[in-house]
This record gives sequence, structure tokens and C-alpha cells, in this order.
Amino acid sequence: MPAVNPGNLSRRIESVLMLLGEPRRFARACYELLEFYADRTKRRNTATGHVETARVLRVSRPVLRTLCNEIQHFTHEEEADWLEAAELMWNTGVREGRFVAACLLNKAAQENAPICAEAWAETCEDVVALERLASDGLSVWREQDPDVFLQVLTRWIDDHRLQVRHLALLLIANASRDSTFDKYLPETFRILHGISAKVRGGSVQSLYGLVRQLAKRSPAETTKFLLDEIKAGHPGVKRLIRNTIESLPDNYREAFNRTL
Repeated sequence: MPAVNPGNLSRRIESVLMLLGEPRRFARACYELLEFYADRTKRRNTATGHVETARVLRVSRPVLRTLCNEIQHFTHEEEADWLEAAELMWNTGVREGRFVAACLLNKAAQENAPICAEAWAETCEDVVALERLASDGLSVWREQDPDVFLQVLTRWIDDHRLQVRHLALLLIANASRDSTFDKYLPETFRILHGISAKVRGGSVQSLYGLVRQLAKRSPAETTKFLLDEIKAGHPGVKRLIRNTIESLPDNYREAFNRTL
């Protein structure tokens, strides 16, 4: 990977963005930019010792952050171009390309955002890319129409496609960090009813992380939700509690002493 010169990087990004009116040329130039800053050293995952299996160019975070910031602030009136460019970048199949796709989707016509995200998520096995789609690709849509957002979440949580359900969990986790989220907590817990029986694979850890987050935000409502799930007898609920109970204050943990 070449050394990053901020001035050169900004000029390269500017020249790429000027091609947005021709989405195919833009996507080709953007991918070439990512490849230029790629780190081709094969590394092992420090946690597992395994080589990364997702298609990753290992572009540095400062480069990606600068690129996405420039996209966010770039002005281009043709919303269809944003959407086509987003599709093309997602279809590269490369993690960094999908990061860029998420940023582009956030600038497209927002009625298309959940449609694209659902289609993209269906075949995406890269949890990191899904997380970026939830945070950077759907934030404008979520904030523009919270009621529609909750309706879509309800549908996605019950979807037969595992990765679509996973995206829904990641979206809730992202939304729950907002200061205005408290008013949506009752509806959120309604949406999550029975979720412990629906998760598989990587989405299990995402569910645990989400419930730990909710427990810190609202221990009373999270405790009530978990107790209701126990009464309903949903498979996996005790495992869910064991993996999240440490995030609850001591006085709330006591409610589970006889159930675990």
C-alpha cells in the first residue's frame, strides 16, 4: 500500500466524484482508487488465527473515511446516478466497495434505500459489510420516516432469509444509539418478540450485542422483555439471558435467579 498523501488523495477522490454522472465510469474509477490504496499483505485474524475469507482489499481506515466523507458532502442532483453507482459498487463483492455503496445509497432517492438494502443483504455473508450498510446506507431513510422504518423492521425480522433478519438486528442496534430512540423502545421490543428462536450463525452474536446495548439503555424495559420471553417459552431465550445478563444492574439480575 502506498503512503497516503492527503492532498493527493483528495485530488484523486475529486476526480472520481466528477464522474458520477456516468455511473459505470465512476464505479470503475472508484474501484481503481481502492485498489491503488490496497494492502496486499495476507494477514491472519489476530483473534482466531485464520486468514480473512471475505473479499477485502485492506484499504486503510483514513482513506475510506476520507472517501466516504467526500461522498457525503458531494452535490449531484441526479438521484438515479447515485443509485446506479451504489449498485455497481456493491456488486464488486469487495468489502470496501460495499462500504462505498452504502455511502452512495444514503444519497439516493430514499424510497429505494430499503428495497436495495434488502436485496443486497440477502446474499451478503460479510457481517462487517452488513454493519456498514445498516449504519451508513440507511441512516437518512430511517430518520426521514421512523414509522415506515419500524414497519419494514417488523417485516424483515420475520423474513425467511437469514441475512435480511440479520440486517434488521444491526439496524436496531444502530438506531438505539440515537438520543431520540427511547420513545421507540416499546415498539422495538414488540418487534423483537420471539427473536431468540429466529437467529442463526453470525446473527446470534449480533442479537446478544443488541440486547446488551438495550439493557444498558433501559434495564427495566429489557428485563420485562426477557421475562416475557421466558414465559412465552421461546427456544434460545435462556441462552440469550446468560449472554446478556451481565449488562443489567445487580437489582435487575435478581429477577432471573430462579429461571437460569
